[in-house]
Amino acid sequence: MHKIISKTMRSLVILCIVLTAIGIAGLSRPVKVESAMLSKGFQSIRNSLSLDSTFTRAGVIRFKPAEYAPTSAVIDPDGKFIYFGLNTEPSLIVKVRLSDFKRVATITLNKGEDKLYSAVMDPAGKFAYFGTNTEPGKVIKVRLSNFTRVGAVTFNSGEDRLRDAFIDPAGDYAYFPTYTEQGMVVKVDLGTFTRADALMFNPGENWPDSAVIDPSGDFAYFGTGTEPGKVVKVDLSSFERAGALTLKSGENYLRSAVIDPAGKYAYFGTGDNSDSVVKVDLTTFQRVGDLVLGENYLFNALIAPAGDYAYFTADTNPGKVVKVDLNSFTVDSSVTFNAGENDIQSAVIYPTGDLAYFGTGTFPGMVVKVQLSPLSRNGAITFEDNGEDSLYSAVIDNANGFAYFGTDTTPGIVVKMSLPDFNRVEAVTFNVGESSLYSAAIDAANGFAYFGTNTNPGKVVKVDLSNFKRVGVLTLDPGENALTSAVIDPDAGFAYFGTGTSPGKIVKVKLSDFTRVGAVTLNAGENLLTSAVIDPMGGYAYFGTRTSPGKVIKIKLPDFTHAGTLTLQPGEDNLFSAVIDPEDGFAYLGAATTPGKVIKVKLSDLSRVDALTLNPGEDLLSSAVIDLAHGYAYFGTDALPAFVVKVSLSEFKRIGALELDFEGPEYYLKSAVIDPAKRYAYFGTKFKPGSVVRIDLGHQIMYLPQVFR
Repeated sequence: MHKIISKTMRSLVILCIVLTAIGIAGLSRPVKVESAMLSKGFQSIRNSLSLDSTFTRAGVIRFKPAEYAPTSAVIDPDGKFIYFGLNTEPSLIVKVRLSDFKRVATITLNKGEDKLYSAVMDPAGKFAYFGTNTEPGKVIKVRLSNFTRVGAVTFNSGEDRLRDAFIDPAGDYAYFPTYTEQGMVVKVDLGTFTRADALMFNPGENWPDSAVIDPSGDFAYFGTGTEPGKVVKVDLSSFERAGALTLKSGENYLRSAVIDPAGKYAYFGTGDNSDSVVKVDLTTFQRVGDLVLGENYLFNALIAPAGDYAYFTADTNPGKVVKVDLNSFTVDSSVTFNAGENDIQSAVIYPTGDLAYFGTGTFPGMVVKVQLSPLSRNGAITFEDNGEDSLYSAVIDNANGFAYFGTDTTPGIVVKMSLPDFNRVEAVTFNVGESSLYSAAIDAANGFAYFGTNTNPGKVVKVDLSNFKRVGVLTLDPGENALTSAVIDPDAGFAYFGTGTSPGKIVKVKLSDFTRVGAVTLNAGENLLTSAVIDPMGGYAYFGTRTSPGKVIKIKLPDFTHAGTLTLQPGEDNLFSAVIDPEDGFAYLGAATTPGKVIKVKLSDLSRVDALTLNPGEDLLSSAVIDLAHGYAYFGTDALPAFVVKVSLSEFKRIGALELDFEGPEYYLKSAVIDPAKRYAYFGTKFKPGSVVRIDLGHQIMYLPQVFR
C-alpha cells in the first residue's frame, strides 16, 4: 500500500503541458496542448477490472466572432442610428451612429441565434426584430433605448431560414417568409412577442426570398426563388393566400423587391444572370414590364421616399449600385465602390432619401455610405476585426472548473470557458503587439496563466486568473522569436518557452518575479520547437521539432543544459503535439504527416521504441491529451474533416477515431485540454470564430474479474 501511495503522490505533482504552434512551408501551424496528469497509483486495481466505455462528441461552443458580413439592417425613424445584423455564429448586432458615421456598440446574441438575414423595426423606433437563417428560424427582439437583447421566439419545426421580413404600418405584427421548398410566411404578434400563425403557400411557390407590404397594410407580396420567379399575394387581414403571378421565362430568383409609396407598383430584382428588374402593377396584379440593368444578381433594393427612384445592388467585386428612374423605368446612373468593398449584403435608406448605407459581406464587415443625388460614394467604415478566432493554445484549471483558450489574432485574446455548464464566460484582449498566442502554461495553484506570442522577439503575457486581468508582459531577447511551445514546473517556480527559430532556443522564465533567467541555444538542425512535455520529478523537459525527420531534445532542468537529442526515422516528421507518461517513462509524439503517426519514446535513455501509423485521413496530429488513469491518449487532427483518434498506451495501438461535425464547423483541431476526473476533453479549432468541441471520453461500466464471481 505504501508503494501505491508514493506513486500517487508522485503523479499528483506532475503537470504536463504540451504545446505546439507555428508550421512552416506548406504545413498548417501547430498548436499547444495541455495534459494534466492523474495518479496511476491504482494501476494494479485497474488492471484487474474490465471496463467498457463510450467515446463520443458531447457538444460544441462557439466563441465571439469578428464583426463580419452585415446581412441585415434597419434604420431608426429619426435617422440617428443603423443597426446591422451579422452573418455570424452566434450573431452580433452592430450599432452605427450616423451623425459622425461611427460604429458605437455591439451586442452578442445567445448560442444558436445565428446568421441574422432579416430585420424590421417598429414604427416608433423602440424595438428591432432580427430573423435568423437557422432551422427552425428564430426572431430576436432588441430594445434600442439601451441596446439590449430582450428575448427570442423560436418558430415551429420546418419554419426555417428567415431571409426577409416586414412589419405592418401600425406595428402590431411582423411577418417572416421562410426560405423553404414550399414557402411559408410566419406571423408574429409584437405586443405579446409570440408566434401568432403561419400560412403555407401552394406547391411550386418555393423559396420566398423577397417581400414587400403595401402602404395600407392590406396586402403583402412575396418573390420566390424559382425558375421562373413567382409573386405570391397574401391578404393580411384574413391572412390567406390571395393569388400568384408567374413571371416570364428567364425572370428567375426574385431576390429583392421594393414597392412605391402609393402602393401601385412593385419592382422585383432577379437573383441570377438575367440581370433584370420586373415591374408589377398591383392594382391589376399583372406584369407590366422589365428593365435589363446589365448587372447580375440583384440582391438588395431600396426606394426613395418620394417613389421616383429605386436602387439595386449588383453582386460584384467591388460592389455596385444601379439607380433606376421609376417614372421612365430606365437606368439613371450607377456607382462602383472602392476595391475591397465587395459583396453587398444589406441596404438601408436615410429617412430624407438623400443617403443610403450598404453593408458588405467581407471580413471584417464594412458599411459604405452613398449620396443618392448625384449618385456617388461618400465614405466607408470598417467594423472591428476582433473575433475570438483560431484557438492555438489552451490551459485548464480543473480545480476551479475553467479552461482558457488563446487566439491567433492581432492582438491576442484569451477566452475563459466554464467547464461545468460548458459556456463562454468572458475574454481579455491583450495590448498591441501581443499577438498570436501559440503557447501557454498555467500555474493553477498560484492563480496565473502565461501565454507566449508568435512575435519577434517573443513575449510572455501574464494573466491573473482570480480577476481575469492581464497583469504584465515579459519581452524576451532579440532572436528569441515565435514562442511555439511551453512547459511549466510550478513547484520549482519556472516556465520554459521553446522558440520557432533555427536553431531553436529554450528560454527559462522565473515566475515569482516574472523575469528571464536565461536561454539554451540548441544545435544546428534542432529547429522550430513545436511541442513540449515536462517531467518535473524526473528533472527533464522534452521538446519536439518541426523538422524532417523530427527530433526530440532533452533538457536537464536543475542546471538548464542540453542533455541529448533523438533523431527519429525518415517520415516521422514535424512533431506538432506530445503527451507524457512520466510514471512509466514514455512520451508520445504526434507527427504532422499524412496520415498522422504517433511515435513512442523511452525517456530514460531517450530512445525510439515504436511508431503507430494512423488510418488514411487521420492527418496532421496537431493536438493531444492523455488520460493516464485509463491508459489512453487522444490525438486531434489539423484536417478537414477532423478526427480525434484514441490510442491505447499499454498496447500502443489505435482503438478508434471520432469524426467531428463537418458542418459545425469542427475541423482543424489546434489545441486541447483534458478534465480527467470528469472524463471530458476539449479541442479548440482554427476557425472564425473559434469553437471548442467537448468529447466524452467514456462512462465506464465496471465488471468484476471472473475470479470474484
